[in-house]
Amino acid sequence: MDRYDKALQPGTVLRGKDNSYRIDRVLGQGTFGITYLAYTRVVVKGELGSVPTEIQVAVKEFFMRDINGREGSTVTTGGSRELFDKYNYKFRREARNLAGLSHEGIVKVIETFEVNGTSYYAMEYCSGGSLDALIVRRGGLPQGEALELFGQMASALAYMHSCNMLHLDLKPGNVMLRGNGCPVLIDFGLAKQYNEDGDPESSTTIGGGTPGYAPLEQSNYNEEEKDEGGKERQIPVTMDVYALGATLYKMLTGERPPAASDVLRRFPANALADRGVSSVVIAAIRRAMSPIPDDRYQSVPDFAAALQVKSAQQPHSQHDEKTEPQIIVIDPGPSHKPQPIITPVLPKIDLSDMDMVYVEGGTFMMGATAEQGKDADSDEKPAHIVTLDSYYIGKYPVTQRLWKAVMGSNPSHFKGDKLPVECVSWNKVQEFLKKLNAKTGKNFRLPTEAEWEFAARGGNKSRGYKYSGSNNVDDVAWYEDNSLIKRHKWFSILLDGKQTHPVGTKRPNELGIYDMSGNVYEWCQDWYDSKYYANSPQHNPQGAISGSSRVYRGGSWYGYARNCRVSNRFCNSPDTHYHNLGFRLAL
Repeated sequence: MDRYDKALQPGTVLRGKDNSYRIDRVLGQGTFGITYLAYTRVVVKGELGSVPTEIQVAVKEFFMRDINGREGSTVTTGGSRELFDKYNYKFRREARNLAGLSHEGIVKVIETFEVNGTSYYAMEYCSGGSLDALIVRRGGLPQGEALELFGQMASALAYMHSCNMLHLDLKPGNVMLRGNGCPVLIDFGLAKQYNEDGDPESSTTIGGGTPGYAPLEQSNYNEEEKDEGGKERQIPVTMDVYALGATLYKMLTGERPPAASDVLRRFPANALADRGVSSVVIAAIRRAMSPIPDDRYQSVPDFAAALQVKSAQQPHSQHDEKTEPQIIVIDPGPSHKPQPIITPVLPKIDLSDMDMVYVEGGTFMMGATAEQGKDADSDEKPAHIVTLDSYYIGKYPVTQRLWKAVMGSNPSHFKGDKLPVECVSWNKVQEFLKKLNAKTGKNFRLPTEAEWEFAARGGNKSRGYKYSGSNNVDDVAWYEDNSLIKRHKWFSILLDGKQTHPVGTKRPNELGIYDMSGNVYEWCQDWYDSKYYANSPQHNPQGAISGSSRVYRGGSWYGYARNCRVSNRFCNSPDTHYHNLGFRLAL
């Protein structure tokens, strides 16, 4: 039987208060709800008119897996109406709680509504999948990357606490990733709101949370119990601190944290040490997951400070991602406990990462030439003659290893030293070039659009291929139809398993250049003008004088084959950064 056999059928339309939502598919189902991917219609307005379009959203439906049934689209309760009404109230409270929060790291709610005998709320759709799926796919994360994600989650959780709210079910499965890789907290079904005096908003129980992520006291926590002085207890943020520590444990080890009762007997430090986790980080997680609440960090900021997360986004050695960061201990005197300062150990720039190919100057026909056929767009026309001086261009797209060596961090959605760097804007690339040139004494730059296309076509050795190096796109490009990574059958992973691939693993073009079709789109130097080809100068064209968008070229792992053509043009704001957009060097 289909595990989602009681879910709404694809194509079902839900009519909310302000919008209608067309169900596409189920994203997941828990004990108290089913979450769907849906489409809603919006209108993009401008000075000269408007354009209707559809966007993806997530819609959560209150549906008790062990109690509810369905007749058509209507949810049925059988003889459990009282229980259904009790938890339906909590579901609507979850939506209200979410709507009252405003933080980049907390999922944004669009509206809540009631139809089909139950409740729904619509929220933003995070296309990057869950943090748990990312951890499973990669078998755990390097320390620097895990601490970077930790810092962003900690910021969101601390904001919740400042609003007198606890999450109470923090775990990697309740953290989604946006397309740019930023984590977003979701699923606030257990969340509790407290007033300024520390009183809970209602007398409903907290619930035990998820084994491995919930501390011992959560299962029987009595909100109305007084402290020894007869006063209301403070908001017990240490329960969320425990869950945050357990989440970091899962990120670093790839393994589910042991149950709190097992931690009471022995904290599994060896599992962390075996993964090359530093002693400082192990000690911080041990304290955060202490069985005794008073022994934990008493706030999320205290936990983050112990990890020095602002300094923890260090790159790793190109040879070993588990390299432990250099630890320098400053002794503040006998009355203070020494605090570790984590200093990045920057890898040296590997000259092989800047392997440049000489492109002898020549004359070629740029744009919608005959082999591009009916796939050519209007901004590729007219085909026109261009003459270029000689130059050098990167043999590969810029890798994450090179980016980390220069910038000291890695913004990429998919991590790996030999993968092309992505999630970098045109403006951020300019910062990279400035630092790279300062380190090397060279004058690296982005290629012009004409230089990029000439190199992609094979320069003076061109054989007139549609793609860079072949008329068969699979020979030379990672694109939508072949970029799937094998995965365990029980786990769904990011973007249906598609992702970037190590550079240079497809066939090169006539000049020995790799990945100019597919893998990642590549920024060019030029401003974009859809009509530029009609007036382009013949010798060394530099693109439009000004504009609002910069050109990028080449297709990507998450695009159609037609996007990988050598003449295809794309553009976007210079602040844009996607997980399929990178660049290569020119000189």
